[in-house]
Order: sequence, then C-alpha cells, then structure tokens
Amino acid sequence: MTVVHVLLGLGWWLVAPRGAQGVPRPFLSLHPSREVTLGDTVTLRCRVPHPNVPVSIYEEDGEPKWQWDRVEDTAEVSVNVVTRDFAGRYRCQYNMTALSRFLRVSNPVELVVLDPNFPPPVMSLSPGGRVKPGTDVTVSCWSTYGATFLLHKAGISAPIQRQSLSRGNTATFTLYGVTQSDVGTYGCSYHPRGNPFVSSHPRSEVTLELEEGGPSMDHPVSQQPAPRPSLSLHPSEEVALGDNVTFRCHVPRKGVRVIVYKEGDGNYRWQQDGVQDTTEVSMQASTNEISGRYRCRYEILAPTWATDWSDPVEMVVLDASFPPPTLSLSPRGHVETGTNVTICCRSPHGATFVLYKAGTSDPIQRIVTGNTVAFTLHGVTQADTGTYGCSYRPQENPFISSPIGTSMTIPWHRDTFP
Repeated sequence: MTVVHVLLGLGWWLVAPRGAQGVPRPFLSLHPSREVTLGDTVTLRCRVPHPNVPVSIYEEDGEPKWQWDRVEDTAEVSVNVVTRDFAGRYRCQYNMTALSRFLRVSNPVELVVLDPNFPPPVMSLSPGGRVKPGTDVTVSCWSTYGATFLLHKAGISAPIQRQSLSRGNTATFTLYGVTQSDVGTYGCSYHPRGNPFVSSHPRSEVTLELEEGGPSMDHPVSQQPAPRPSLSLHPSEEVALGDNVTFRCHVPRKGVRVIVYKEGDGNYRWQQDGVQDTTEVSMQASTNEISGRYRCRYEILAPTWATDWSDPVEMVVLDASFPPPTLSLSPRGHVETGTNVTICCRSPHGATFVLYKAGTSDPIQRIVTGNTVAFTLHGVTQADTGTYGCSYRPQENPFISSPIGTSMTIPWHRDTFP
C-alpha cells in the first residue's frame, strides 16, 4: 500500500475545525433494491442528520451527479437505468456551513445493473436428486462471460457465496453436510469480466431436496430460524505472508458443532464440536492460497439441523512479490482549500485499486480499471488532512494485495482556512 501524507503547513492546523470530529455521517440507500434491471427505475436516497444543508450524490470515481442547495432531511433522485453506465459505487455528502467547507461523506452503496444481454449461467447439482442429510453437495455454475460468480438462496437477500475466477469458465460452490436448513432453491449469476457492477439476468435456478426420513420439515427452526453466528479475523483482515491470523466464530448457543470454511475451496475447512460460545482457528499465512472469503455456521446434533452461514469475511494476503504502485498527486506543492486533488496510482499488475485513509478501517474509494487509476478528493478541506494509502489487487486474485510503499507530503496554506 503506497502512502501519501496530506498535511498542513503549521502543526496546530492539523486539528480539524471545532465540532467537525463527531459530526454524524449521512446515510445513502437504494430503492427498491441495489439490483435494478436494465430499463427500470431506481431511487437514490440520502438522509442527512442536519437540516438546511447542501447535499450531493456522486459516483466514487467521478464528479457529483446530483446536487441540492438546501436539504431539510432527505435528498432523493429517481433514475431510469437505460444503460449499463449507471452501474457503480455511489456515495453522498453534505456541507456544514457552520464548519465552512467541511464535508461529511456517507457509506458506499453499489448499484448493480441486471442486463439480459448476458445470458444466465448453466447450473448443476452433484449429487443430483434427493440427497441424504450430511452429504456434501456441489453447485456448479458455468458461463463463458463470467469473471465473478455469485450463489444465491431464495429468501436471503445477499449472495451466500461468491467466487472469482482467474481462469476457466466454471465456479463450484460446496454446501457441506447439508441439513434441513439447506433445503430450498438456489440461484446463480455472474459479473462479466471488466464489469463488476453488471450482472447476468435472469438467474439460473436449481432445487436442493433431502431424502424422506431426514429432519422434519415442520421442525421449529424452519419457521423461526436461530440467530446466525458471526465470524471475524484477528488482528486484521489483512495479513502479510508468513504472519499469523486467527478466525473467531461467535455462536449464540452452547454445546454446538461449528464449521469454518473458505468459499469454493474444500482444502480450508475446520470443524469443532462442543463449542460453548466462541471457537478459534489460528494459522500461518504461508501461501497466497489461504486468501479468500470465509464463513462459519453452527449445527445442533440432536435433532440435526444447522443455521444459515455467517456473513462473509475477506482475508487479504499482503504479498511483497507484487511491487507497490507508483503514486503521484495533482496539483503538487501548496494546495488551497476547495481544490480538487487527484491521487494517481499506477501498476502493470493492478486490476482493482483501493484508496485508504488512516483512521478509517474501510477503503474510502475503490476502482476496477487497468494499470492506472485516478482518485479525486473533491473540494479538499481541513477534514481531508491525513495519511492516504493506495494499493492494488491483481486481476488473477482479488484477495491478494500489494504491500506498503513510499510516502509523499503535501503542505497546505494556513491562510486559506477561515
């Protein structure tokens, strides 16, 4: 991750304007869904915690698309998605006039366009037909267009598994030790190569059924699902090759069996019985193969049933064999308040570039591109002061990251601040 410092000329100006720290963020949402079929309408809704403030909604790698001078509570815009160009990652921001040009930026939302020009993948189950409880079932999805495949289950809004292919045309998802909770209809879709916010449409579907004599369909868990477990990585979701990482799965019931596994890879799967509250798996990141997306779930053994899988966590391996990107800033030298600052990252290995800011756990921008990307900080203010990092994920493996690189400093005119 290449680092750049955005600093002011005098030390005491490094403190944000009075009241800026702790100013609540706006919240951006998509309605009726984050997925919209080509030709349909979607509404972007930005809710702000302060009345009478200027608001803008923008795509992460571009200028504001929609702006309002005074918003009382919520700004919204409805868009007819007539082309795939609307697909992307969006944020909104508002301006606190009492804090001069201080901007507060929202959470990101991803608008995925469902394009029927990309045909659905071919799906299959192995073994086919009704299966015995406890069987490992493989769901295969095939398409010549797909780069990232997603597995869905009816009744669950978010994909339950995701797999990115570096080569080949088939993704294989494994449902380990299926129980009554796994019964249902599964769908598969894909993001075409070079279009991470476009999806095939409609989804292919297959149905998983258990043999007669399995757990009862009217078991209470089918009507009142048990709370889901949660999975976390420690000390961080990013780990350097050779360092240790710990998977920690917290469960809300005692004396259960817990399974931790990596999506799409049966070589990384752990199981422990009799877990009372939390189970941990520690390992050394000795190869890049450990990187990927992980989940956990727990099972009750008598009678046999299982919860849905936890939300996924992504373990990213920092690999020093990938050199850090080259970083440049424009404009250079002293920067006045309100200036648009561009951070350029270049690497012949990069496919997805990620921009970080120190003190913020999540990336503040992410762009899928070729070998060069330009991140823009619009109308910089004191709130933008800090250390920024740029890294990239190679195209063949989205869970590998380049390491930390060099640093640069931008001095800021003291007299430009009110």
